[in-house]
Amino acid sequence: MSNKNNQNTTNNTSGEGLIIEAIYRTGSLGWTPTDLLHIFGYEIAYYLNRIDGKRVPSPMAQHWNHQLRQLLLTPHSWNPSKNVAQLCSQILRLPEIPGAELLYDPTLYPETDPQSLSGNTESQRQRSKVSKLLAKAESTTFPAEAESLILKAQHLQQLYRMCTLELRCSVTNPQPDIVIQRVYLKPPWVKHQHLLLNSVARHNSCRSLLIHPKGIACLFGSSEDIAQVVDLFSCLNNLRDYFMRNSHEARRRHTPGETNSFRRSFSIAFAYRIHELLTQASQQAIDDGPWRKDSLILLRKQDQQVVDKVSEIFPHTRQIQLSGHNFKGYQAGREAADISYRRRFLNQIDHAA
Repeated sequence: MSNKNNQNTTNNTSGEGLIIEAIYRTGSLGWTPTDLLHIFGYEIAYYLNRIDGKRVPSPMAQHWNHQLRQLLLTPHSWNPSKNVAQLCSQILRLPEIPGAELLYDPTLYPETDPQSLSGNTESQRQRSKVSKLLAKAESTTFPAEAESLILKAQHLQQLYRMCTLELRCSVTNPQPDIVIQRVYLKPPWVKHQHLLLNSVARHNSCRSLLIHPKGIACLFGSSEDIAQVVDLFSCLNNLRDYFMRNSHEARRRHTPGETNSFRRSFSIAFAYRIHELLTQASQQAIDDGPWRKDSLILLRKQDQQVVDKVSEIFPHTRQIQLSGHNFKGYQAGREAADISYRRRFLNQIDHAA
């Protein structure tokens, strides 16, 4: 009996060592502890707690040291995996993520954007205005009011971006640095959520790529634009989920297959309609000028810079085509995102800005 226990202890120790070495390998491939937790859950936390972040090579070392410190602050009672071989195999199958030198973690830096030329105070004030509108949108149960608040938030953000571009036109090197921030999408409907994320990103000079099917996306853009995209997407995604489950059509009795079909179609329609509405809000901000011609040119250049950086780092990307065949779900999704864009709602909430 004693020999059997000793053998199990030896095997567990050996398996633990293999997993830890596999985890170190992921650091050199561009993955972070937060990425691994998102993919494998707290099954991997037991092993992350035994990692020395200093052994991870640059430029990932600072991210590992920071995120491992955060992990230690989490109340826990973690246990080793019951299937060491399977977990180790899954970790070793993770591919390389290029662009590690551009990885940006907002929790490592001050909340204000280091690229902002208008001053930290103004940047914080503008962010606060937009955040209040988005918080109000999330708290309402009226789709029309939620939509109008979101459009106003996008309109304000675009006005602020144009004002910032006006200032950047006067400096020698006006283009902000492009960074990459990881965004985590909670299953299910990961691809459908990413469709919405990319719809928001494109209206704020950003682009997003889904790099893992469990819901890890790389968001490209300036740190300030990314912050706005993350805030707006978070609000919209919460609203999508709420109305997908609580709209009049969603509450009707469906079979499991019908429910899935309805929710897929709903999410696709919601993302497409949000794209249309954000186009209106962004264009309205440009029409509210006059802006200098150089600012409009710079806006296009900044967007193209992001597109070029995505192509440079991920040259073999492909579009994911999503289709929805449930008409009622598609119609309900558009209605939840739309409910008509009435100017009277925008007039009513001007005081919130």
